Amino acid sequence: MGWKPDFSISSGGALVALAVAGFTAIVCARGIDRACHDAEPPVAIPTPGTPRADYCGGLEHLPFLPTLIVVPLLMTGLALLACRRRPRLAVVLVALIVVATFANLILAVSLEHSLTI
Repeated sequence: MGWKPDFSISSGGALVALAVAGFTAIVCARGIDRACHDAEPPVAIPTPGTPRADYCGGLEHLPFLPTLIVVPLLMTGLALLACRRRPRLAVVLVALIVVATFANLILAVSLEHSLTI
C-alpha cells in the first residue's frame, strides 16, 4: 500500500487550456465572420445556391459569434472536467477541439475563395 502520486490537471493547466481554446475560438469566429460577411471582391456577396451561401446561410439562424466562441469553450470545459485525472487524454481532447475550430475556419475561407459560379 504505497503512496500513489496524484496525476491530475492543475487549475493553472485548466486555465491555460481554456485560454488557448478561447483565443482560438475568437480568432476563428472573427475569420468566419469575415469570410461570410466581409469577403473581398469579386465574391463580396455570397451567390445564392453556392456552397459558401449555404454555409453562411446555415450560420445565420444562430447567434453567430457567441455560438462560434461558446461552443468550443464549453466543449473544452467538459473535456477538462471529464478527464481531470487523465491529463494526457485531456491534452489530446483539447488539441482535437482546437484543430476542429481551425478546420471550421479553413472551410469557411476555402468556400470564400472557391468558384462561386
